[in-house]
Amino acid sequence: SREGAQRLFPRLAVAAAIVLAIYGAIVTSRWSNLQSAYDARTNQLAYLQNRFTTLEHEAQVAEQRIDALSKVLSERIRLEDVLDAPDLEVTRLGPLLPAPGAHAVVVLSKSSGDAVLRASGLEAPPAGKTYELWWITKQKGPVPAGTFTAESGNEVIAKVDPPPPGDRVMATAVTLEPAGGVPKPTGAMYLKGSPERE
Repeated sequence: SREGAQRLFPRLAVAAAIVLAIYGAIVTSRWSNLQSAYDARTNQLAYLQNRFTTLEHEAQVAEQRIDALSKVLSERIRLEDVLDAPDLEVTRLGPLLPAPGAHAVVVLSKSSGDAVLRASGLEAPPAGKTYELWWITKQKGPVPAGTFTAESGNEVIAKVDPPPPGDRVMATAVTLEPAGGVPKPTGAMYLKGSPERE
């Protein structure tokens, strides 16, 4: 029986080694499968996060575009309302040397207090600059009527301030000024014109 036991122990050891090897192979294979699944999920999550970021950015751009179009529509409606006013006053602005291809018109209704500028042919202003409209009056000289920007090749429609009540407007002009506007003109004059009816 001692000899049988001596023969059995090596066999058991071999069998145990085989079982452990098989178990290790199974565990390794399972771990590899889990790691592959984890990597796939991680890649999928990264893709979804990137896709979400892209969609969020596109939504923000679309919202900004909608806001811009809404503003343009609002200004066009305001322009049409002023054009229909019975006391309509029109000032056409012709180009000066800095903007030979530009032109504009300013329409005003004193009864409603609305004034709207429509301009075309102006280039986008340089960084840190803006266009500013002026009422050039007899009593106070140049009076700021508001700032606006432009995009090359696009028409500009902007609400502006009406001239001071009781003061005679001799001319209207557009200059290029520092961003935010200035109380008195300092930059080059791009457009200028006189009222058709005073």
